Parts: sequence; structure tokens; C-alpha cells
Amino acid sequence: MWALLFMGVTSAAELELPQETLQPTVLRADVVQSRRKKGKKGKKGKRGPDWAHEFYARPALGGSTYTDADGNASTAIALGGQGGVRYWQRKRKNPIYAGRSRVQVQYIAATTGDTTGMEVKVGSFMGPQWLGPKRSYVGLSSGLDVFWNRYTFGEVTLDPTVGVGVPVIGSAGVKLIGMYAGFEPAWIANADRRVDWSEQEYFGFGHQFSTFLGGQLNLGGTSVGINYTRTITAYGVQQGYGLSMNLRG
Repeated sequence: MWALLFMGVTSAAELELPQETLQPTVLRADVVQSRRKKGKKGKKGKRGPDWAHEFYARPALGGSTYTDADGNASTAIALGGQGGVRYWQRKRKNPIYAGRSRVQVQYIAATTGDTTGMEVKVGSFMGPQWLGPKRSYVGLSSGLDVFWNRYTFGEVTLDPTVGVGVPVIGSAGVKLIGMYAGFEPAWIANADRRVDWSEQEYFGFGHQFSTFLGGQLNLGGTSVGINYTRTITAYGVQQGYGLSMNLRG
């Protein structure tokens, strides 16, 4: 069975994502390089704080389509978003360490058929970033993403469960454009929702496994992001793609 979920994420990992899902731990290079200059020296020759931070909010709107093994399809809309805080070192030498802590909520409601779902995620992610000329950057990050979710796709029900994912995210970009990609194994409390990999034709490990990629366009004080996520579950494969926007940062 296949589930196509149009979602705003995302990370780790923006995944959030399973992401974006997970939004990744992508910190805009223009923000880092402009903010860290303020950490050189404060009044009377004293150095400023070693770390800087900023808050952000990212609402998301989308839709979903689910098709079962018999070809029966249902559609739904997805509403949600995430908010949190980004933080980074102000030192001038590479690499710097940057991270993000966020809460993400998403709700899916059917427009046709019987499709509903809800997911809540709380996670923190951090890793090194190397800043280059013209506000370019390359980074790597990971962390823990604790989640609770439940879904119903017609006659197929994914019972409520809690779990924890460990996203690994690579990112790169320049002043206006950033991209990321990664994977996330997850471990789930509900035994009925754990993947039996001996019966799967796909690669993965953990109780479920996600891969994801995305990008963002930075427009001054805001940014627009797109993402794609593919998750192997005990009941089939979920694929998601979405569009979201930062209100701050």
C-alpha cells in the first residue's frame, strides 16, 4: 500500500519530517555571518556572548492522498506548523556549532474517503557547520526527535504510538538558496507498528525508516521551503511533499 502525504516539515532534522516531516538543522549562513560579528567585543573591550539565538515559526498547509492495495484512493488536507529556537556559536573560526530545538504539530483531515491523522514532535538537533565565502555553508547535524502519532487510511489504522527518531542531516547552500538531505531510523513503542525487515524489499533499520530531502529560498527576513519524505512503515510506504514558510528568521 502507498500513502502520499503532502506535509510541511520537517528535521533534521526542518523534518522536521518523518519528517521534515522533519525540518532540518539548517541555519541560514547569512544569519550566522551577520549575527556572529556582534560577538567580537562588547563595552569596555569585553567579549560578547559566545552563543546567539533567534526564535522562529513556520506554518504549513497542504493535502494528502492515500491509495490502498486495491487502488481505492482518498484525499485529505494537512494543517500544521512548527516553532522553536535556532542557536549558533559566534566564534569566527570553522567549524561553528549550530542547532535547533522545535515543536511540530500536524493534523490530517479527509476531503474524500476516511483519512485522518495527527502527529506531534518535540526535538533538538545540532552539528558542525563550515562557513565559506559569499555566505556559503556546508553542515552536518543529528539529534533526537520524540513523537506521538496516529493515522487512519480507510480500513487501515495505524494505532497511536510514541517513538523516537534519530535523524542524520547533511546541508549546503549559499546566501539565497539552501538544500538538505538525510535519513532517520525510528524506534516505536507500539509493537504492531514495527517493520519486519525480513519481509521488506526496501533497505532500512529500526522500527521504521525515513529518507528525505528539501530546499529553501531565503527572502530577506523570511524563507520559503519545500520538502519530500519517504517513510517505510509496517503497513506500507508513506511519501510526503510539502511547502512551508518562516515567519521569523
